[in-house]
Amino acid sequence: MIAKSLFRCAGVLALFSSAQLSAAPAAQCLTETDVHGLVAYMLPSLTETVVERCAARLPANSYLNTRGNGLVSQLRQGQSAAWPSARDAMVKMAGKDDDSSAMFRSMPESVVGPMMEDMVTDKVGNDIKAQNCKDIDRVLSTMAPMPVSNLVDMVTAVAMIAGRDGKKFQTCAAV
Repeated sequence: MIAKSLFRCAGVLALFSSAQLSAAPAAQCLTETDVHGLVAYMLPSLTETVVERCAARLPANSYLNTRGNGLVSQLRQGQSAAWPSARDAMVKMAGKDDDSSAMFRSMPESVVGPMMEDMVTDKVGNDIKAQNCKDIDRVLSTMAPMPVSNLVDMVTAVAMIAGRDGKKFQTCAAV
């Protein structure tokens, strides 16, 4: 249940199950670097969406209402550095051919990044159920003492494990 709440909170699975991105073929499995890049790049916007959607559903003294925006700010600090890996993962997930991949890779983050963030945060926002806000708040408040980098690493590890079945996305075998 906690892992499911964590995914809801982080929105990572929404990215992988988005209707506009198809599952990567086995030859295009997502490496840990790919997944880490996606998590680090998308988590700030996804967390911001969770904070916005849950604010009215939680007490004023809840973690998300008192520290959620601070968490988003901390997560944003690593977002730009994660872009190259996130972009590579998006190309793999979309199953682009070589010409499309080259074009996508050459496009600046300022164009593609916000488009991907909007698509994913819209999907996540629609998936957040009122009854999950308390669980999300509890999970994040429990993890609050950890450095933000540990949160990104933990979500990455959970996504790598979830990707082993290849139903929504495929992660490469651990070495």
